[in-house]
Amino acid sequence: VDLLKKTGIPLVNSDVGGNKGRTVEFSTVTWMLTVKVLGKGKTEI
Repeated sequence: VDLLKKTGIPLVNSDVGGNKGRTVEFSTVTWMLTVKVLGKGKTEI
């Protein structure tokens, strides 16, 4: 997080914590980040 701040990259959302596995996908076409959490579905950030 500190490195993001230093380089001027805003942190607009986060998905951390818990004990479930996650898969992260980033689309270079739409610039959307999708986080899939085991047993919970997916969230677009």
